[in-house]
Amino acid sequence: DIGRGKRLAPLVARQLVAAEAAAVGVATSAPLAVTGTEGMVLEFAGCCRPVPGDPIQGKLSSGRGIVIHRRECPHGRPRGKDSRDNVDVVWAEEVAGEYTAEVVIRCSNRRGMLGAVATALAEAESNVERVNIYDRSGEITEFQVQCTARNRSHLARALRGLRRLPDVVRVERGPLARLSGASQQLA
Repeated sequence: DIGRGKRLAPLVARQLVAAEAAAVGVATSAPLAVTGTEGMVLEFAGCCRPVPGDPIQGKLSSGRGIVIHRRECPHGRPRGKDSRDNVDVVWAEEVAGEYTAEVVIRCSNRRGMLGAVATALAEAESNVERVNIYDRSGEITEFQVQCTARNRSHLARALRGLRRLPDVVRVERGPLARLSGASQQLA
């Protein structure tokens, strides 16, 4: 499997060390800390867009390395009885940089609303990377915004700023809301 590219050698080594330690009665190794590549290829899933602070799960993907999903993401869950492709991962203590998050905003369909959303995100020190606009029944518009966040609390602060805008009906973290049909909101 390692030779065919189905499994990563460092992960197999971690699993073997953990299995031997468990057989001897020694505590098993800690989950892999997500700080950078650490010799392995890491990719952050576009389906759920995890940011530091989110509970996460790694999934081994052929040709992509370890794909990091939010724990509640249906695409990151083990399929069937075989959970060999899942990797225990946690965020490192200090994670730097900005990560892309997705936010879904339902608001009144009025002039200047997109500008108000962009301003609220800029005031929260978040950068807008992409916006999709969906018209809902003429009176309500839905914005799907990809913005940057340093961590979960930074994203929560940005969402609170969006919720304070007049004419905003609902703000939620996406796209899990679409994947699972459930609302994923941060306080």
